[in-house]
This record gives sequence, C-alpha cells and structure tokens, in this order.
Amino acid sequence: MGRFTGLIGFFAILLIAYLMSSNKKAIKWRPVVWGLVLQIVIAICVLKGMAIADALASIALPLERYGAALVFVGLAIVLGFLARIQQSSAPAGYGLSGAEEWDRTAVAARRVVLRDVADRLRALGPVPQNVWRGVDNINFVKDIDPKTGELIGRRDMSAGKHENLCPAINGGYSWPSGSYSPKTDLYYRVGYEWCMDLEIVKTEPIVEPVAQLFIGADFTVKGPGNEKPHGHIRARDPITGKVKYEIRYQAPPHASLLTTGGNLLFVPEADGMLAAFDATNGKRLWQHNNGQGHTGGIITYTAQGKQYVAVMTGWGSLVGDGYGDLFGEPWKTMPKDSGVIKVFALP
Repeated sequence: MGRFTGLIGFFAILLIAYLMSSNKKAIKWRPVVWGLVLQIVIAICVLKGMAIADALASIALPLERYGAALVFVGLAIVLGFLARIQQSSAPAGYGLSGAEEWDRTAVAARRVVLRDVADRLRALGPVPQNVWRGVDNINFVKDIDPKTGELIGRRDMSAGKHENLCPAINGGYSWPSGSYSPKTDLYYRVGYEWCMDLEIVKTEPIVEPVAQLFIGADFTVKGPGNEKPHGHIRARDPITGKVKYEIRYQAPPHASLLTTGGNLLFVPEADGMLAAFDATNGKRLWQHNNGQGHTGGIITYTAQGKQYVAVMTGWGSLVGDGYGDLFGEPWKTMPKDSGVIKVFALP
C-alpha cells in the first residue's frame, strides 16, 4: 500500500478539486488525463537520467517567476509513487541488508529523488541576469563579476590612513528605493559620487551610560579625486544596465522615487523641491517647494476616482546630517525636528 501513497495523494487532490467545482459539467477530463500522463513520463525521464533533470530545471528557472514551479510540486507528488517502482535508482550505501532491503532501498530512493527536487525548487529563486555599476567611483574592490555580482579583489584595510576610498561610508546607493516603470521599461535610482579619507585607529567602544556608535575609524567625506561630491538619477535598462539618460545633482536627493502610469517620474529632492520629470527623457515638467528636505517615501493612490501623490517631508538621518558640511545652505540651518505629509492631486 505504501508504494501507492503518492498516487493516492494525487487523486485525493483531484477529487477535492472536483467536489469544490461549481460547474462540474464544464470540466474537460482529457487535458487532466494527458497532464497526468505527461507528468509520469517526465518523472520517469528524471529518474532515468540527471542530465534530463538538469535540462528541466534550466527550463523551469526563467518560468518560475510566472508560477511554473507549481508544475514541479506536482511532479514531486508523482515521484513519490514512481520512486517506489524505481527502487533500483537508490545509490549504493542507502540499502539495508536482510529482509527489509528492498523496501528500505525503495524508501531511500524516494527520499533521494524528492530531496533533489526540493533542492531544485529552492534554487528557483531570483537569478542574477546582469550586474552593473550603479556609480562611477568604486575602488574598494577592483571589479564586480557582471553575471554573479561577486566582488573581485576586495581591499582589506589595515591600520593607518587611506585616501580617496570610494564610495564613502554613506554608500554609492543609500536606503531610499528606486522605481521601475513598465511604461518605459526603465529602472530609476539615485547614485552618489562621493569618497572619503579614512584613518583606521584602535579605539575602545563606549558603552556607558549608553552604547555609542562604534566604527573603529575616523573618516572625512569628500568628492572623488579633485571633483566636488555630487550625484545623479540614472534611468537604466534593468537587464543590460545601459543608461538611457542621467539627471545630475550637485546635492543628490535622499528620498525614494516614484514612477506613475502617466509616464511621470516624481523626485523628492534634498533642498525641499518635489519635482516631476518626463520618465521617458528626464525633462523637468513641474516642481513645488515643500519648504523642507525629503528623506522618506513617496506614494500614489486613488480615492473617489481621483489620483493623488503623497510625500513625506523632514530632514535628518546619518546621511542627511552631513549635507551641511558638504553642500552648505540650506542644509546647515535646515530644521531636523519637524516634518509633514504633503498630498497633491493630479490633474
């Protein structure tokens, strides 16, 4: 009876689906039968050769993001039945001697196959298609593998002074999110071109009366080489990494971006301006001074048939606190203890 457990489970699921159907007469049984036969054929192929299994996995990888992994879940149910029949597929060392040898070998075969299928299902996660540099100034590594994202030639810092290390501790990218537009098929993200002079020193952490920030180094943020610190919004093809256009900033935004179905790119800028750009070419179409810098999020929503954009104002954060020293006013005197949510209606 145990060898038919997987098959019984399959028909149990099929029966439940039939009983829950609100229109049983409309069920077309021929595709169901052919689907079962096809799964059995595929399962036999997988059990007969791992090369075929690898080929199936490679097909499933690009389809998984559309839900095709469910096919392999069904395949695992069938494998539970077939592994009992194909007990000889168990590798050496998995069988036991004595009267239980056949049964235990078959159980081991099923476990090995299902474990392999489970490993393949876990592997059906996000797969890097391309890795590209988000900013120009990167020298803490020699390069980045464009297919895996692995860092190549990382620089391990020893005690002492190190000049023009890029990007600065603030990051080439920061925590505010970018935005992807299905309308333009472009990904928009703020990048920061700044570096730092770093001195690694031996220090003791401060834990009393409360724990303090402990880095083990002193650093000064500056521009790359002889340039002033600056930043940009780049509109990229998210797969190839090719930049279609760039919006350059002397003082780069430090807030999330928003793209809309109306082909607009909203940018909450660091000086307090909320700007709307043509998402296709980066042309500035509209702006409004919100009176305070932005370091938060921005969303769009509809209510009673009307579309709105809501943005958080308020300046501060570990990154924003350094804007006064880097860029001067208005950040030197910009309040850091207030903020509001501003909502705009779209025409």
